[in-house]
Amino acid sequence: MAGRKSKEAHKEAPEPQLHPLTGEAVSNPLVPDWIFEGLVTLSLTLPNLVFSGMHWYDTLHLMKWFVTLVPVGVLSVLAGARLARYGTERTGFVLDPLGTLWVGVLLFLSLQPFWAPLTSSVTFLKEWLTLGSLVALYLLTYNLFPTGNMIRVALWLANLNAAVNVLFAELQMRSLNAPFPFIMNTPGYYIGNTAQQEMFGLWMAIAVLNGVYLHVAYGGQEAAGRIRQGALLRWGNLVLLAVNGWGLWNSTARGGILSLLVGFSVFALMAWRNYDRSHLRRLGAIVLVLGVVLAGSFVADKALNTGRATLMTQKTLDMIQNPGSVGLRIGIWRTSLQMFLHHPVTGVGLGHFKWNYLAAQRAMFDRYPDGEWQFTYWAHSEYLQWLCELGVFGGLLLAGMGLFWLAGFGRAVARREAFPLEILWAAGMVFLIATDAVFSRPFHRVEIAVWFAVALALSARSFLPSRLSWTEVRHPAVFRAFGGLWAAVALGGLLFLGDGMLGDRYLFAATQSRDPNFKMGALDQAGKHFMSREEALEQKGYLYLLVAEANRDGRLLKPGLDLLYQAFGQRAEAKKLMDLMKGYGALGDEAKVREMTRFLKPGTFQLQKGGPASGAPRSAAP
Repeated sequence: MAGRKSKEAHKEAPEPQLHPLTGEAVSNPLVPDWIFEGLVTLSLTLPNLVFSGMHWYDTLHLMKWFVTLVPVGVLSVLAGARLARYGTERTGFVLDPLGTLWVGVLLFLSLQPFWAPLTSSVTFLKEWLTLGSLVALYLLTYNLFPTGNMIRVALWLANLNAAVNVLFAELQMRSLNAPFPFIMNTPGYYIGNTAQQEMFGLWMAIAVLNGVYLHVAYGGQEAAGRIRQGALLRWGNLVLLAVNGWGLWNSTARGGILSLLVGFSVFALMAWRNYDRSHLRRLGAIVLVLGVVLAGSFVADKALNTGRATLMTQKTLDMIQNPGSVGLRIGIWRTSLQMFLHHPVTGVGLGHFKWNYLAAQRAMFDRYPDGEWQFTYWAHSEYLQWLCELGVFGGLLLAGMGLFWLAGFGRAVARREAFPLEILWAAGMVFLIATDAVFSRPFHRVEIAVWFAVALALSARSFLPSRLSWTEVRHPAVFRAFGGLWAAVALGGLLFLGDGMLGDRYLFAATQSRDPNFKMGALDQAGKHFMSREEALEQKGYLYLLVAEANRDGRLLKPGLDLLYQAFGQRAEAKKLMDLMKGYGALGDEAKVREMTRFLKPGTFQLQKGGPASGAPRSAAP
């Protein structure tokens, strides 16, 4: 009887989970496989299909953040708690050199408020938690992401997501999206639910590179009984590839197209150096499909008068004829350089590029008087934005990490080292997103950045050593403490997001009511939630101005302007600047008007007698 129970218990015992790096059995893994695979796949594949919608104050980002970051946060709580309880011996946790440097960046940024001129604590915390989530996903991927089918499932789902976005974009371009509330209401724009042309183009480029890997992977299935299955999957993948290639060409996003060219070239280089030539030959079909789709987009442009191919041609010619404008980025890049020169050591603070843009632009005009006035939240180059926000020391730390990875990649290619096929995809994806970052902001869209974190971790697992003498920690208690801190920060981040969603509901309620007293009460409630408190302050200022104008009550004008002025000090934006100039001009407050006009381009305004300013910037781009 006892023997029978022993045998039954033996049969029911689950198979031990293997560490993907060492191949050794792990008695208490950081996270069970099925939980990790399900949540990471969700985080990678769903966000570009969802947006918050018209029942939230933040109609775009909030739900994308939720779908992307909550899975990572839950995994982090589990992984951190188990690391704290069981240590590295039983979990098999490895903190590799590149991961150590990423944790070092987080530590550096945690100390930055002591020296950087931060004005918006909400912005800093949101950016820090987002970056921390990406670092956590890197560590989770490095320690848990299995080789084999998981990556293929994720890529298939992502490519289906991208193809659906192409359909959404086609409907938007033809203003046929209105009957479908699950499609963003942006008629005339070719952006799908990504909400921005450059991000749509980048998402298509990611999907096409996914298709490149899948085509090569299924083309190489020669095991008995799997040839037919491989052919079916290969042809299905080519159909999706054609759809997403169509979306890429019609996006007219030059950064996305160039980035795909770089990522594809890296994939082809590794296929040539690290695999047999048959893998390289399979890439010819990809080139053929994309070429046919490109030709088809020109035919469709002429037949249906869509204008997409014509626009792409015009943008390409503009790059050739006006290379100095860098795709109309030159003014932004000059302003970014001035921002860095004014804060070279401390940086302006994580997330604070946008709140320092107006001041930096005024300095730019001193050097380039013919520059154009505009406002933007982004440097349109992640590397410039990091340099501005982190300063020279933070910038050098990030540059050193990049060079460390590049050196490992170069050694692997030069030595013709053999890798699992997905490493070719991972290396190509790192190059693809890193190239797009020269011209755009992929790391400021978390639904894109998670792909970089996963690809970087998978490639680091193959290209870089898992341990170096300077990263070795000899005291297990350190890792247990790290695990506890990891879980606590992740839990705090989840609570921060949840609290922010409650605050967003109060902001939304304020916009839906016409009762000023109800509006003010809702804004007071929103101000009690940390993520929404700065927005609530700004909206209170605007509410005072609205009531003052409706009731012709000048007594409410000054308190409203004072609140708006306080909000401008936290988050300096073009709209608030213009509204403050108009309001203080109406009050005849010459000192405040002069203070505001210093953010404008010299010569575009004049101060009238009595105080108000006349004139306006020649252009203002949000």
